Amino acid sequence: MNLKKTLLIGGAVVLLLAVAFAIGVYGTSNKSAVELAAKKPLTAVTPVLTNAVERRRIKKIFTTPANLEAWKQINLFPMKDARVEIINFSTGDKVEAGDDLAYLSSESQKLKKRLADIELNLQQREYEIAQRLARKNFVSKRELEEKTLRLESRKLRQRIEDIESSKTTIKSPIKGVLAEVNIREGDYISDPTKHNILVMDPEKLKISIFLSQKIAQVLNYRTPIRVVRKDTTGITYADAVIDSISPVVDKASGTIKTELIINNFPTSWRPGMFVQVEITILDRPDSIAIPNEALAHDDQGAYIFAIMEEESKIVAEKVRLETGATDGQYTEIITDLDAYDEVVIQGQGTLNDGSLVKVVETP
Repeated sequence: MNLKKTLLIGGAVVLLLAVAFAIGVYGTSNKSAVELAAKKPLTAVTPVLTNAVERRRIKKIFTTPANLEAWKQINLFPMKDARVEIINFSTGDKVEAGDDLAYLSSESQKLKKRLADIELNLQQREYEIAQRLARKNFVSKRELEEKTLRLESRKLRQRIEDIESSKTTIKSPIKGVLAEVNIREGDYISDPTKHNILVMDPEKLKISIFLSQKIAQVLNYRTPIRVVRKDTTGITYADAVIDSISPVVDKASGTIKTELIINNFPTSWRPGMFVQVEITILDRPDSIAIPNEALAHDDQGAYIFAIMEEESKIVAEKVRLETGATDGQYTEIITDLDAYDEVVIQGQGTLNDGSLVKVVETP
């Protein structure tokens, strides 16, 4: 019995000693690991790509397609119920203002004009008789006034018929070129919309474009505008100027109509051709700029990592900044960056303020 009790006590003592030994060993080893980790210097270096902080031109261009138009063009329609007698010009011919392009004959209009002339003569005679009788008080003042109004009415009627008769001669209102001649000698005009003569002035070209309000509001009459045409023969250019900017916004599209004039253009250009319009909406010739890849953002705004040397080590310094205009590749920096030569453009995702970095050469 005493032997059994002695064995139990001895086993318990051995177990306690084993536990104590284990705690001492592991506790010491963990403490050593922590102390070693604390004393171990941080030597992690992040490889990064950088780009120089530089002064450059920040230029932003808005591009839109368009079609060339003649800056002046007038569509002439012959009068109804007439026959084409003579055509003096054909498509492509140059004309001067006032040139007779075609002659038409209209029997009904001739009769209307003759009738208006006769009625005017009769009314003129009635008025003269009434005027003589009024001097002798045989016609009242009111009756004379009525005769006067009738005479005036006949004059207006005769003038209208005279104008209608003049339409039998189609005259060019401007100097230019005949772009279309859709009538032939002998044609009888019953529907004027199917017969026309189109006169264009080719000395200038016009472009009509519809711009968003954001783009239109930065335009002025000195805004640089270039028109580009690409075809199988190559690329040709011409400068354009703003002719007019509509003061109202189109309700349907929310855009503003803007018209451009091209004074000097390649001889191969013609109205109706397809072109690209390049409008310079921003031009900052001397801006401190950095590549857009260098920019990062958080809740406090934009920032970059700039390269600095501290005690023979290269570190990344987090710099808050204010940005300005951008051209899509570079962004203008309003904050003073003269103290920094380079900024990180790749690898900044794992950086913190003061991180050690190694600048990698661009392959």
